[in-house]
Amino acid sequence: MEGNHEHFMKSIRIFAPGRDFRYAAKHPLDLAELLSQQGYNVEVVAPMDSDVVALHNQRGFSIRTLPIILSRWVTAFRSTEYLILAMLQGIPFADITIGVDPPGFMIAHKLKQLKRTRMVVYYAMELLLPEEVPDQQTVGYQARYIRQADLVITTGKHRAEVLQKRFLLPSKPIVIHNSFVTPPTWPEPSLQKTLVERGFSPAKHLVLFLGHLFWQHALKEVIESMSDWPIESGLVIAGYGDSEYVTELLDLASTRGLSDRIYYLGALASGAENVFALMRGASIGLVLKRYKGCILNDIYYTPTKLFEYGAVGLPVICSDQESLRFVESEGWGICVDSEKPEKIGLAVNVFLENKMRLEKASAVAQQRFEEVYCMEKQILPLLQFLKDA
Repeated sequence: MEGNHEHFMKSIRIFAPGRDFRYAAKHPLDLAELLSQQGYNVEVVAPMDSDVVALHNQRGFSIRTLPIILSRWVTAFRSTEYLILAMLQGIPFADITIGVDPPGFMIAHKLKQLKRTRMVVYYAMELLLPEEVPDQQTVGYQARYIRQADLVITTGKHRAEVLQKRFLLPSKPIVIHNSFVTPPTWPEPSLQKTLVERGFSPAKHLVLFLGHLFWQHALKEVIESMSDWPIESGLVIAGYGDSEYVTELLDLASTRGLSDRIYYLGALASGAENVFALMRGASIGLVLKRYKGCILNDIYYTPTKLFEYGAVGLPVICSDQESLRFVESEGWGICVDSEKPEKIGLAVNVFLENKMRLEKASAVAQQRFEEVYCMEKQILPLLQFLKDA
């Protein structure tokens, strides 16, 4: 994307509270980087110990740190202290202020009331409703004032529909999926090499789960489904999580006689290059979740992992949820009931026993990322709004 200087260097400030996991910090930074490339004067404001600050890395915009220790807070960003500290920082006027999630929105809205910004954009990375998250002061503030935002952004079509209906918004929020900026180069595939270095004898076809290891991600159901997989296939499990849960998974594999077809790698070294190198050596990526007892924020959720898989041409098997069904209609995934092992096994077979279908799904996945889901394409509606503002 080439810079557009018709906006006369409008200043944009992004209040990004950040949380203790990578993507919540990375998405606002990607947004800031792309906006700065368009010629905007961008500043990001975040707590001093936030991942937002740690991941900043001189990306073409400035960052202002608040003297606040996020890790000491039991709940992310009780509003009063954050607001006072923001005010004490003497933050100057900005044409447009983007508030990330309810805490960031509260600050942005207050700054508009104080005439220290002209327009407020609410970037709702999470779908937080007062009836489902009643203990956060900032969530209640969001409910009262969200209609006063000049623009609302959220991270999926169904989240946008819920926000508009629940808060009677005059227009539907624009959608910027939880995607990422296209890397300048892709690393060489390293999954097979990594498995051999770890002492495994990897199967021909590798199905990959990469992410947080906990009960909601239906890994027990995946292991139970493996009796129906082609014999030359195996499951790679990589990520961080509860050690007791990991032990349960490995015990289940042993009980089912599958220990030699399951390759547990544990947490990976940090860095997108390591993640993409592993992904590029797999045949299928898994995005499965159990939804019983989940709030709408978890139900209407389109994870970054989905777009990471797609970017490297990895067909996906997803939970059969409204927010994920587009992968099936677009031809690069299969949606299944994640609590039924036989359905998971059938989907794996559909891909691995039909080479042409697997290759076609791989090509479509990569094409859809490049043409639709990369962050460079996702922010185009926001850029149009900013141009017209």
